[in-house]
Amino acid sequence: MGLTSRWVVNPMDFMNTVDKSVKDKAKDLAEQVFDGVVAKTPVWTGRARACWTLNEGAPVFKSIPLYDANPLSPLPAPERPMISNLPKYPKLYICNGQPYSVKLEYGYSGQAPAGMVRVTLAGLK
Repeated sequence: MGLTSRWVVNPMDFMNTVDKSVKDKAKDLAEQVFDGVVAKTPVWTGRARACWTLNEGAPVFKSIPLYDANPLSPLPAPERPMISNLPKYPKLYICNGQPYSVKLEYGYSGQAPAGMVRVTLAGLK
């Protein structure tokens, strides 16, 4: 007597659900991290905060020269870009090309003595 088995769930349907779930979770996490680091970046002229980028596929490092900033009128925070048409397993990059952003991450500013990235990552849900 032979046993026969039948799939209860089509494996392709399961695979598509997993692919969508991975893509949605990656997008959600990237948006949380972007919002967190932008909110936690200390502001004097706003240059470091304005240089955060969120991109899919390749990192983008943005920087703003000192002569383009004024502490009396700090640059606005960047808007979170709309991320759409992502591949199944996206590579999302959150970057800051402002040369002193690494110093800020390691406590250079009293406004963010614990940094921005590490604090944001520690608070992810």
